[in-house]
Amino acid sequence: PMNFTVAPGRSQVVRVALRQAPGTASLTYRLILRQKVQPQPVSAAGASVTPRYVFSLPLFAELPTARPNVSLRAVQGAQGPALTFQNAGTGYGVFRNIKVTAAGKTFELGNQYVLSGSTMPLRLPDELRDARTLEFTAEDASQKPVRVTVNVE
Repeated sequence: PMNFTVAPGRSQVVRVALRQAPGTASLTYRLILRQKVQPQPVSAAGASVTPRYVFSLPLFAELPTARPNVSLRAVQGAQGPALTFQNAGTGYGVFRNIKVTAAGKTFELGNQYVLSGSTMPLRLPDELRDARTLEFTAEDASQKPVRVTVNVE
């Protein structure tokens, strides 16, 4: 259903179906769940706080043979240093717990996924402006470590 109510202590299963099978590249979607907030009576103080939850979930549909083929490139651009992920593969690539180390400093950059056939730039901290090489470490979708030394162009 498009709208549903979840009672306290209960759960709701949301099923998603594809109307077409993925081709050579993966198909990507985003499922957005928004909490519909019931109006609350205004308190005597004239204000109330009502949390509203929004969940945005990426969905990937791909063939079992789909594989990512991600390359990394670091550049010193006019906007500052950036790391570019380019995925020439048929599956999406995932990098979790990204860390970039240069000149003895390590920066945690979070998570990144790269869709098949796409290029994703990731701005790096300005402290890396003069770096000549970067040590990139992360975990892939299978939680295997990824370690790459990248020359800065």
